[in-house]
Formats: sequence, structure tokens, C-alpha cells
Amino acid sequence: MFLLYHFILLLSLPFIFIYFFFLSARGNIRGTVWQRFGKIDFSKLPAHHKRIWFHAASVGEVRTALPLIRAVKEKLPDSVTILLSVITQTGYEVASKESGIDFIFYLPVDLPWIIKSVIHKIKPDLLIILETELWPNLFRFCYRFKCPIIIANARISPKSLKNYQRFRYFMAKVLSFVDKIAVQNETYLQRYLSIGARQERLVIAGDIKEELALQQRDKFNAEFVREKIHLPHYKIFSAVSTHAGEEKIICETYLALKHDHPNLKLIIAPRHVYRASAIEKIVRELNIPYIHRSKTAKIFQLIEDAILWDTFGELGLVYAVSTLVFVGGSLVPVGGHSLMEPAIFGVPVIWGKYAFNFSEAQNRLLKCNGGIEVLNQSELLEKLHFLLSNQTKCIQIGQSALHCALQASGAVERHLKLILAQFSNPE
Repeated sequence: MFLLYHFILLLSLPFIFIYFFFLSARGNIRGTVWQRFGKIDFSKLPAHHKRIWFHAASVGEVRTALPLIRAVKEKLPDSVTILLSVITQTGYEVASKESGIDFIFYLPVDLPWIIKSVIHKIKPDLLIILETELWPNLFRFCYRFKCPIIIANARISPKSLKNYQRFRYFMAKVLSFVDKIAVQNETYLQRYLSIGARQERLVIAGDIKEELALQQRDKFNAEFVREKIHLPHYKIFSAVSTHAGEEKIICETYLALKHDHPNLKLIIAPRHVYRASAIEKIVRELNIPYIHRSKTAKIFQLIEDAILWDTFGELGLVYAVSTLVFVGGSLVPVGGHSLMEPAIFGVPVIWGKYAFNFSEAQNRLLKCNGGIEVLNQSELLEKLHFLLSNQTKCIQIGQSALHCALQASGAVERHLKLILAQFSNPE
């Protein structure tokens, strides 16, 4: 199977090179193309330090890695060098702002001679993979170099599961190189078992992203929020992490609600900020007056009906001022996004039928009456109208969501124990 995998990669290589070269020419990853093919200078790494290599594909995974990196640095401040590989430019940019990372680079293509060369240069003492990045040659050669591997905050989406199950024998071999798989919950544990992972190497360690939501609440406290945005006289319906196909539904729903709730305002915070112009077009077509968050430093009054939240890293402000929150990527088949992030701010959480990547969080919120799942636009309108018309019920659901979210703690500590155990006992 490795021969077939290598053959497919070789066939794809010209297209991979053209793709990265094209991006470089556009300036998106300028100067990094050769890193994708293993041309990376690791010569300045401290020679006598142990080396922990984290891999996080993009922004979400990088953010998940950061508390682990900080925890490791706190425990072993003078004896480790932290390396982080990424795949996307946005992931690189977020990682670059973290002082605890000693070296950041783009993960090379998973061809054997490239990966072998990179591992030989790094000489890692531990490889930590975030979430779902299963690279066969990376795992195989780390194993050969006697470098332990941990998959942290591990999960598998239903779509990925189907693909992996088609090649179960191959995936079982790939996962045999891994020392520990720290899954988020029982659902993901069963999925890993179904693709050949060994029971004794699996452990439920919790979801780091949910624990990060707890930190968001501390960061975006009432005093901090009031300095940025303060709209006490309005009810605010926020749609966060939205994707193409959802914003029109949200805007039409808002207009329908506006008739019965004239003091209602709308915040749209797309998952990808670069889509702001496409959302503007929808908002204009529906004649909804709006402002840009990026052009408004402080929002203390709002004549317009809507805010297009086109900034990065400020969702805590959105949650803090919201009356209720819809989490996107769930009315279209994307898989949804974090439900516990808004829950920790004590607001009712609403999502669509496609939040399949967060099934455990859905079940917990539904069980504690802290969230609502809707099947379509008409049901979204119905549930929102009910909550906006019943303030007591809205507050009760919000408090239930908060109580549910507060139970998500300890994930970072459990992961840290696994890391330190493998790091100190690599055999």
C-alpha cells in the first residue's frame, strides 16, 4: 500500500509544484515554495536541547496547539526547543505571533525522500500532531528514527472516516507507528478503532478547543467588552462562522424577525473574513443598512441594522453582546464549528442539521437544554422568534448553555501528562 501511496503522490507532484508556485507568484506564500519540498535550514537550532515538533495544519489547529506549547514551555522552560509546522499561510501568521515557538516552517510534501531528509535534519524527540493530520511517511520515518508520536485533540469527521475505512488495512499500519492517540470523546475513540487503531493506544483526553472557550470568557470580560462595544438597548442576533449559502438565509430571517422585534440588530461574522465582499452584496441586495467592524474602532450606538464583523480574533466581543447566537457551517454541509465558544458566554446556541463535526457538543447542549438544532430556514425563524418573544426562556437556555460549557476543563492538563510521559520515556 505504501508503494501505491507513493505512486499517487508522484503522479500528483507536477500539479502540487504548479499549485505552490502559482500561490507564491501571487504573493500568498512567497519564499516558501522550496520549504514544501524540504529545503529548510534547521542549522541554527540549539544543539543540546530536546526537540518537540508540533504539526498544526491551519489556524484552528494552531490555536489548539498554543496552550499545549505554553504548558510544555512552562514545565520545561530551559531544556526544549519547540518547532511548529503548518500547511496554510494563515496558520503560519497566527503561529508567528507566539513567542514560545522557536522555529516555524511549512510541512513538506509527504514523499519518502523529502520527509526522511527533514526528520534527519530536525532529529525530533517527540512529534505531536493536532487533530486529523495523518501523514503516512511522516509517521513511518519518525517511527524509524525512534521518535514517539502523539495525535492530540484527535478527531475524525464522518467524511474522513468513510475514506479511511476504504483503506483500513493501510490506515491500521499507519496508526501502528503512533504511540498515543488522545481523542476528544468516545465517538472519536470508536471511529479510530474502526480504522485499525489499537485500543491500548487510545485515551479520551477531552477537547482543548472547549477549554479554550473558558479562557475566551476571561479575556473578553465585561469591562474589556464595554470599551469596544456597548449596545444595551438592543437585542442582538449574531450569526458566527458562516459559510456561503448561509448569509442569505440569515439576512432573510433577520428581516422577517425585524417586523415583530424592531429593536433587533444583526451581526454577521463569516468564518473566512475574505468573504466580506460577497456578504456585502447580499446585505445590499436585501437593503439592510450596515457598518464594517473593521472600520469602526468603538461601537456605542448603532443607527444601522447590521454589523459585518470583518475582523479576526474578536468573536468574544460578538458573543459577549449577543442575545442569541447561530453557529454557521451547519445549514450547509460543512460540519459546523465550535458550539461551546458562544455557550460559555451564557447565550442560547442555535445550529443547523449539518454540525456533524461537533456531535458530542450538540448532544451535551441538547441534554442540558442549552442549545437548539434547526433543520431549515423556517425552523430557524420559528425558534428565534420564540426566544426573542420569551425573555425568561431565553435567559434560562443561556444559563444552561453556560453550565454545560463550564464542565469542559482539564483537557490541556490531560494532554500535558501524556506529552511529558512520552517525552521522558521515548522508548
